Amino acid sequence: MPTTRTGPRSLQPTVLQNRSLVIGLILGLAAASLFAAAPKPEPKVLITAPPANAPAFIDGTPTPWSELTPLLAEASGGTILLELTLDRRLQQRLAKAGLTLTPAAVEAERSELTRQMTAASDPDTAARALASIRSQRGLGDLRFEALIRRSAMLRALVAPGIELPDDLLEQTHAALFGPRVSVRIITVSTEQDAARLSDELRNLPPDKRELAFSEAALSRSTDESASSGGMLPPFAEADPSMPSAVRRTVAGLSVGDVSRVIPLDSGFAVVLLRSRTAGDGSTLDARREAVTRAARARQERLAMDKLARLIASEPGVTIPDPGLRWSAEAAGTGLRP
Repeated sequence: MPTTRTGPRSLQPTVLQNRSLVIGLILGLAAASLFAAAPKPEPKVLITAPPANAPAFIDGTPTPWSELTPLLAEASGGTILLELTLDRRLQQRLAKAGLTLTPAAVEAERSELTRQMTAASDPDTAARALASIRSQRGLGDLRFEALIRRSAMLRALVAPGIELPDDLLEQTHAALFGPRVSVRIITVSTEQDAARLSDELRNLPPDKRELAFSEAALSRSTDESASSGGMLPPFAEADPSMPSAVRRTVAGLSVGDVSRVIPLDSGFAVVLLRSRTAGDGSTLDARREAVTRAARARQERLAMDKLARLIASEPGVTIPDPGLRWSAEAAGTGLRP
């Protein structure tokens, strides 16, 4: 039966193997301790500074144009698109007509526009009134300057075709220097409301009508004059800028009277005649220069408004953006593809 050798030579490989295992274990532990002691790399965090050109910051956080633009387009983009459309098309028409917009024409338009908007001759009063109107209408520096240039371009295009016949000058003279009236007005949307108001006010004692009329205008009138109790600036009985139905009605009233219902294009009105003053007795020849200037300004303004509507209604404006398209439709711009 074979015997197994158990001498020292048979044990040597085992010892060597054990030593190798021990050394490997020691080295492994040492490496593990080294790796454990080494700092772990922290995850990279991208730090971006707030863009310096952001249009706004909310509590220090930038609000980019990409967030604002869709909302601005929906809020008032249609009106801005209409203005840009008019600007470009007017420039094209001006060039086609061989006309040039001079700095003097722009400055003259600035003065005329300020006069029309403020109706004030005193420079300080006009400046304050203009600032208030610009604020109410959202006319910052850019839009106001564009409005002036647009108005100047329109005037340059229509001015050569303006005619001032004698009957127009007579009418303008009467409007400027003839008998004038002062009235309060209330406008409402239905004939029934107007009739009810008229009856209520006509049945009051004469000395209580104007106060009641003013209070009713403040609370019920849809006219811009509501905030001033329905008070309108004095106007001539022959003033063509006042609806003919109002002028005819006022002509038949006595001071303190409240009218019956007056149908208008945009609703129904009731007026109270506050006062009537005679004209200055001047003749057209004596006032011809002022009358001619006023008549021309009015005819130019009517022609400018007509041309602006015509240009805006021409096809060629495509609006793929849904928000901007909604704004243009809601604003009644009349832009069409």
